[in-house]
Amino acid sequence: MAKPLNLAFYGCGLIAEHHMVAVTRCRNEGGVDVRVVACVDIDLARATTLCSLSSNPDCKPFETYAAAVAAGPFDGCVVMLPHHLHETAAIEVLKGNTHLLMEKPLAPTIEACHRILDAAASASDRTENTHVFAVAENSSFWPEVVAAKAALDAGVIGEVVTARAHYYEAMSSKIMDKDESGKSAPKGLDWVNWRSSVAKAGGGVIIDGGQHWLRPLRLFLGDPVEVMGVLGRPLPAIEGESLCHALLKYASGISASFQCTVLGDDGVLSTAEPFFRIIGTTGEIVIRGDFAGGGQVYNADNLDGSELVTAGQGGFIRSYRPQMADFCAACLSGQGSAALKHPGAYAVGELRITLAIYKSAASGRWEPI
Repeated sequence: MAKPLNLAFYGCGLIAEHHMVAVTRCRNEGGVDVRVVACVDIDLARATTLCSLSSNPDCKPFETYAAAVAAGPFDGCVVMLPHHLHETAAIEVLKGNTHLLMEKPLAPTIEACHRILDAAASASDRTENTHVFAVAENSSFWPEVVAAKAALDAGVIGEVVTARAHYYEAMSSKIMDKDESGKSAPKGLDWVNWRSSVAKAGGGVIIDGGQHWLRPLRLFLGDPVEVMGVLGRPLPAIEGESLCHALLKYASGISASFQCTVLGDDGVLSTAEPFFRIIGTTGEIVIRGDFAGGGQVYNADNLDGSELVTAGQGGFIRSYRPQMADFCAACLSGQGSAALKHPGAYAVGELRITLAIYKSAASGRWEPI
């Protein structure tokens, strides 16, 4: 009987809870023999809490990754740390030839990305190409995005003319507290405090939540070649941008727009605004501005719109299970990263666009990507 795929979780913030649910669903609903055996966080209480959410009663908490490794072997590691710690953690994991699923972005700089990719390539060489290295960009598995991509490939709306992506939300009280003046301020010791720091996050909302909207644009249209961006800070508690307007140009001659709008928890944003609109020569695809899911396809056969996905089967949160299943299947296949839907290196594309937007906002000019 094959042994189970044992995973360690490195970083136990809110995103780790989504990944833990994904592991449980892969095991209980998908028939994948996977379990989390270790949770690592500098806050041991947080690691202990995450262990309690696992389906494995033997899951153990640790304050350091080295302590987890010393306690017993595991096959793979999911790294969910602040962006500025990604490179150090990734290389630490990869030195042990452990399969790695790294939360997006791969790293805050292109140079750090290349160093991680070099370390992953070395792990692959040492394991005769059976090592798996993936970047957790779950929007690749977002049901509405998957359905929209399939519809585009089938020519349901003809040739793409343009597209628009808009990431927007009001930050909840989980992320922000009120200071004495009544303004939103980062929680002093909360897990998300690092998100308000440019030095730790690498920027503002584009390099964070905005990545989930850049990936679908790439899947729908390919990689842009040039960008013009404008940034703003309607949420002053975040050092980086909380507003972005960007225009993307493609080699084909088409253009697309990318927008981010993040407000405090007093903000009111209508879900009538779509997350995505893709306009073609004979129709349009809309992904509803609702994290719970929904979207329509409009063309000559569906003037009133047909649903992209079956009711109750869509939504952003439903992307975590298929992403985890993709990683686990690759780890168990013995085929290494070649078995993944997208290799880890693909994630550098979102970072290149992000950094070009930042550069354009500073220069006031179109910038190459």
